[in-house]
Amino acid sequence: MLTKKRQKEYLGKQFKTLSASPGNYRESGNAEELHRLRVAVKKIRALVFLQEKCGSEISTRPVHALKVIFDHAGTIRSGKINLALLRRYRLGGTGAGKKLALRVEQEQKSFKAKALHYQKEIAKAKKKISGGISGIKEKSVTKLLEKDSEKAIVFLQKHFTESGLHNCRKKLKRILYIHTMLPAKMKKKNGADLSYLHNLQELIGQWHDATEFSRLLAGAGLKKGAVLKKSAAKSKAILIKISGMLKDVRKKMGQS
Repeated sequence: MLTKKRQKEYLGKQFKTLSASPGNYRESGNAEELHRLRVAVKKIRALVFLQEKCGSEISTRPVHALKVIFDHAGTIRSGKINLALLRRYRLGGTGAGKKLALRVEQEQKSFKAKALHYQKEIAKAKKKISGGISGIKEKSVTKLLEKDSEKAIVFLQKHFTESGLHNCRKKLKRILYIHTMLPAKMKKKNGADLSYLHNLQELIGQWHDATEFSRLLAGAGLKKGAVLKKSAAKSKAILIKISGMLKDVRKKMGQS
């Protein structure tokens, strides 16, 4: 049984991180705060998804409110990462580099200005989500994990595309987040190799970042050159690594 108490404790930890992040970022400008914020939202969404499918008739509206904050943080974080890469290859002074730098600066100012509002929205979401939590039977959790695992496998084996891998990664991360809520006995029964799932989703994430950077370069008019070739080669190498991990994917994910 995944008890109501255990879920509320888990939810409390995530909301503690989430509540602090907007204010911390406003004061420090540390992008790591945005990363912590986004991870907390993902974990909260995983719990709400679990409740929606296996528990009570919980409202998903508070999650939609959190998505606005999540997306804003993501725009800044991905922008800063891409800007750092452009500068690394001495492309920060290009038109695309200057345009991206301006957008990142504007989004940061906007986020900091909205920090207090975001904290209020987070407090509202916490109250609404916490009030809808109920205990979930072990067999319901197991069934949901099996279903999500099977969908992830289908994406890997039959839809090995950018959108397919992106959807697969979302499911893998949700499976991992749900596992962090479970008591040790339930985790053991599931049979999934969590290290394998983590490494696989990390590789897909690296591939996605490399692909996005190649797209940024192409959008900047750099359709040729050593930097673009290097980025394309990196994407290809990561895809080969992902393919190499799929031999025992069904077994590693605890599926027969």
